[in-house]
Amino acid sequence: MMRHYLQMKEQYPDCFLFYRLGDFYEMFFEDAIEGSKIMELTLTGRDCGLPERAPMCGVPYHSVDTYVQRLISRGYKVAICEQMEDPALAKGLVERSVIRVITPGTVIEEKLLDAGKNNYLLSVYAARNGYGYAYADVSTGEFKAGEIRGKEPEAALLDEITRIGPTECVSNEALFEQEYVKKRLQSLCYLEKQPDSIFQLSRATDVLKKHFDVSTLDGFGCAQMPMAISAAGGLMQYLQDTQKNGLSHIRRLSVVSRSAYMQLDVNTRRNLELTEGIRTGSGGKNTLLYLLDETKTAMGRRMLRNWIDCPLQDISAIRSRQDAVEELYSNTVLRTKLREHLDKIYDIERLCSKIAYGTINPRDCVALSRSLRQIGPVLDVISDCTSDEDDDPAPNLKEGGVIRSGYNQEVDELRDISGNAKKWLDDVLTRERESTGIKNLRIGFNKVFGYFLEVTKSFVGQVPYYYQRKQTLTNAERYITPELKDIENRILTANERLIKLEGELYSQVRDAWGHLHPQRSASHRGTDVAGRLHPQRRAAGSGGESAAHHHRAQYGR
Repeated sequence: MMRHYLQMKEQYPDCFLFYRLGDFYEMFFEDAIEGSKIMELTLTGRDCGLPERAPMCGVPYHSVDTYVQRLISRGYKVAICEQMEDPALAKGLVERSVIRVITPGTVIEEKLLDAGKNNYLLSVYAARNGYGYAYADVSTGEFKAGEIRGKEPEAALLDEITRIGPTECVSNEALFEQEYVKKRLQSLCYLEKQPDSIFQLSRATDVLKKHFDVSTLDGFGCAQMPMAISAAGGLMQYLQDTQKNGLSHIRRLSVVSRSAYMQLDVNTRRNLELTEGIRTGSGGKNTLLYLLDETKTAMGRRMLRNWIDCPLQDISAIRSRQDAVEELYSNTVLRTKLREHLDKIYDIERLCSKIAYGTINPRDCVALSRSLRQIGPVLDVISDCTSDEDDDPAPNLKEGGVIRSGYNQEVDELRDISGNAKKWLDDVLTRERESTGIKNLRIGFNKVFGYFLEVTKSFVGQVPYYYQRKQTLTNAERYITPELKDIENRILTANERLIKLEGELYSQVRDAWGHLHPQRSASHRGTDVAGRLHPQRRAAGSGGESAAHHHRAQYGR
């Protein structure tokens, strides 16, 4: 048994190894000596065939969370080596294996988490021209990635990390060579260096495609973001290595659009006391979060914190949110009923993560069941709401926006293509300006040859060889590139395919609903499904305009 313990410890040298022996998790040798001090345990010894007894200490399996918390709160990692068979039925040595490595950023245990705050694991990939970053909360399944380029990327990175508030960060070797960034990161969270190989672009891409079971990452809107892909792939690999399961609850990768919310530096966040008080710390009194928080669910508290940390900048999004708030605020009866139902809903996001980890217990199952029972009453209460934040599907399938995001992967991918079109074009424009030095380069659109790059006559001499001339104007030349044409093709075809696919899925849902409720008329079934099951009108333009038309207007005016 001791030989096997040493073999396991050799595989996890940077972790405290909790080795299951009956009703206890035991530690030996250096782990026992150091662990007994940190966790205030009695240090004993055990004969192990050596001249001296091996130092030993242990914790009861039923209270292991308390001791794990003490370790990870100080930045340590814990490898759980579990008994894989019943000792009473085992012949010889009981089979044991490490089933999970618990780190500060991979905690899912309810007792170890703040219900109103996400527990983010961050990945940073430092490159020559900027940074890629990705962050995930394994307790909820949230997974996001972004890039930082341009002037002073180090300051922008640290501001973004402050907003995210991770408890753990993994990074490539290059970041550890940037002394200032490294020290600031270490002051914010537990920082650990990972092999450069897991951030290598092709490997990172393959890891992500395999996890999400897709042939391309285009649908996630990050195809033109190599640094973000490297960071996200490295993060996913780290999670797979430490969590030892399929992470099936992480179902999508969202791209962070930093232009969508107001950028606040570290000192501004601190002095405004948005979610952390200067004297009271996270969630304490005298913060904006404390004053506003009247939420009834843990999921609502986390969402509110995110809203405060990321103030919107788009005027239409701001007005949409304000309209929804006003509708609830002005209708006391509706709000009271809604709060009554929400008060009975447990943390569904974190309960679902327990399903993925195989750690959900009978009490959790009952909590999930009770929570799901409230969905129908909640939908009934808000059925008459009219703000844009509530479901408002188009009456005509040809207008799109009928199937809710998260219901069908291909719909999500096509919708992301349409929704991220402006960002892709902005990224192309930024890269081309940087690589060519043509500062007044712009992207336009016309019906003859689609999207184009326009260069004034004074900069024509700086045009690279791969630009294909398409039109000569009095004061400018217009060009296309293979990358621009590829993006154009995806933008203009995605919306057409999306509307067709939504129509097919709507028919499937309507027919399935009809089999379940044959007494309802076809017209009633259609209204009910469109209005309550999977609807959300998210067309990019108003009045049912297609996303392609919206982007033509954006760049072609």
